[in-house]
Amino acid sequence: MLELLKDNVTIIIIIDALDECSDREETKLLENLTMVQAWNLKCMVKILCTSRPKPDIEAILATTPKISMSAAQVSEDIRMYVEAKVQDYARLKRFSDQIVEPVVRMSAGMFRYATLMLEDLSKPSKLKLHDRLATLPSGIYELYELILAKLPEDSLDFRQSLFRWLVLSHRELKLSELGILYATEGMVEFDIEDVMLTETADEVLEACGSLIEVDESQRVRFSHLSVKEFLLLDPSKKIKSKDEAVLSCLVNRRKAELVACTTICTFSSSSSCNFAQM
Repeated sequence: MLELLKDNVTIIIIIDALDECSDREETKLLENLTMVQAWNLKCMVKILCTSRPKPDIEAILATTPKISMSAAQVSEDIRMYVEAKVQDYARLKRFSDQIVEPVVRMSAGMFRYATLMLEDLSKPSKLKLHDRLATLPSGIYELYELILAKLPEDSLDFRQSLFRWLVLSHRELKLSELGILYATEGMVEFDIEDVMLTETADEVLEACGSLIEVDESQRVRFSHLSVKEFLLLDPSKKIKSKDEAVLSCLVNRRKAELVACTTICTFSSSSSCNFAQM
């Protein structure tokens, strides 16, 4: 397509969150980006990528110009975002002067933290706002701990299952697929007509809160790559919370793979369902 473009045309390609592209190795994305300058094109092509520091990205793009941004440099943008966003919450508007500074300070350069923290502060609470602001989570992982601790206890088993499958999956899973996987975990055999399946996005969002999102085509994904990274943390080293409801949601990859293998074997031996149906 680029070869068909006319002379004196400048094409700008922007790739945001390159580090969140999980298949960048399989697709040779990084290698292809570095090859663009060697193409015999009639037009000017400029490529801008944004990414968190990752060894494979830094190694392949080592000779390309870079601009590094610290948390301090981003904080002013986050401040403007928080000042504007707080006006969207009826409960928070009148407390804007109290909220902006602590949220910006604790965000440590992450817009994601600011977004979720405002969402959490907007919810009803018996605690005074001053006390809540004085004990804001330190960093995005502690914020995820706070979110997990507040999720419904009766959906814990469902939540654990969703996290397991989303961590292991190499593609986005549909709501119907996750429903079948959850309903059949640990079963030796099953009939799909006899199990209660998850049917609505609301059930997933109620169980997992803002850690999960469901798009219009009913595909379920983590709301941010940092959620997956958090769930794979070693609880003995990185997790502050001692709440079992939080710790039990962390994913031990080996144990999750064992559950997955057992479930897949059940699918393979069952005549009532197969992966093609999902």
